[in-house]
Amino acid sequence: MGHLGSYRKAKYTTGTRLGTSIGRGWNGILAERWTHSEGDLGEVQVRDTEVIVLLQGRLHVRRRGDGQLQHCNAVPGTIWLCPNGVEEDMIRLYGEVQESIHIFLPALPLSQTVVRETGVDPDTVDLHYQGGFRDPLIEQIAWAIRAEMTDPAPAGKMLVETLTAALSVHVVRQYSNLAPASISLPSTRGALNARSLRRVTDFIEARLGEDLTIEALAKEAFLSPFHFARAFKGATGTTPHRYLTYRRIERAKALIAEGGLPLAEVADECGFSSQAHFSRRFKQFVGTTPGEYRKVSGDRPGRVARPREDASDHETIDLATERHGDVLYVNVNGQTVNAATTVVRDAVRSAARKTDRAVILDLGERSFISDWGLRTIVLIARDLRSQDAKLVLCALSDRVLEKIRGTGFEQLLTIHDSKAQALASLEPRPLGAGPAPPRVRTR
Repeated sequence: MGHLGSYRKAKYTTGTRLGTSIGRGWNGILAERWTHSEGDLGEVQVRDTEVIVLLQGRLHVRRRGDGQLQHCNAVPGTIWLCPNGVEEDMIRLYGEVQESIHIFLPALPLSQTVVRETGVDPDTVDLHYQGGFRDPLIEQIAWAIRAEMTDPAPAGKMLVETLTAALSVHVVRQYSNLAPASISLPSTRGALNARSLRRVTDFIEARLGEDLTIEALAKEAFLSPFHFARAFKGATGTTPHRYLTYRRIERAKALIAEGGLPLAEVADECGFSSQAHFSRRFKQFVGTTPGEYRKVSGDRPGRVARPREDASDHETIDLATERHGDVLYVNVNGQTVNAATTVVRDAVRSAARKTDRAVILDLGERSFISDWGLRTIVLIARDLRSQDAKLVLCALSDRVLEKIRGTGFEQLLTIHDSKAQALASLEPRPLGAGPAPPRVRTR
């Protein structure tokens, strides 16, 4: 959107631009970092909706727009909102702005999105000319956008699209002539169902090297971007851009371990903008550089299989199942349970009967569960709970047990030391037999 903020040079006559999002490919938003010296700014008619957040500096600010005079003692976090069409004929800075972020949104914020997300006719929306206020959500979004400008993330474009939609909806709900109660938001209870989630994750897996957008993912789920972001997090416990970043790192780890590709090609294959960017993010997530990881992987026996483009085929896991009446026992055989555990989830769902009252998942003492594997196990537990059944875990390694305790998911899961204990806990208890054995692991 090259036309966004076209008046800014005429307005910010005392300022120096520190950075801009121009050239990043961001849609529906322009973000710029500025520093401003003391003095009078230019008189302009604002042609976009502008949100300004002070990041560094303390000063007194006076401004007048459409006849409204405002003044405040600004500190980091102070916000000014200037809607499209306002005639600002006076802005006076009584001190230096060391850094501020200026976010320019289309003239009618959410002109398309506002109808799509809230059902509100944008022609009925009048934003307030408001300044000198604090809003934790806007401040948080501003800092997140600044971070993306200074240190781009692997899925940064998707992150900014999500933040833009959230900011726009928030501004319309909180700083317009419409009462917040009159603008409904999609409920997080409307989480993606298993089929939609699988369709989206398959789409991501096949395009890890591409410049994915939240719009493209939302289309796979037949939802609007803002609703999709909420529904995806409701289903997985994380945001789309974090999931995409994680899958790119996992793909990179597999490619490095397999060998044969230069690290620059691994970076490109996995959607990173450069090898330097890839190395920095890889170390942030994995704790070591790609080069060091390659050396360690090369010393390991065996070979890590390269993920295929088809997400349904990119990982297999050997499962053994037994049936004990209305209890299904699933043995993972001590294998790694990681992000691709849709295999495990699908296997449990296909093997479980509607009349089952429980599923025992035997992970094995040699098992390892990644963060995403743990979230998938929680999803299995939720699937079963919706059928009035429960998930029981047994034979966890100490490392896995500590991971579960560290996340707080322990309260959602029933855990036993062994298969025998798990089966015993599920045996029907006669009346007057006393309480059931403890459901937490003893060691």
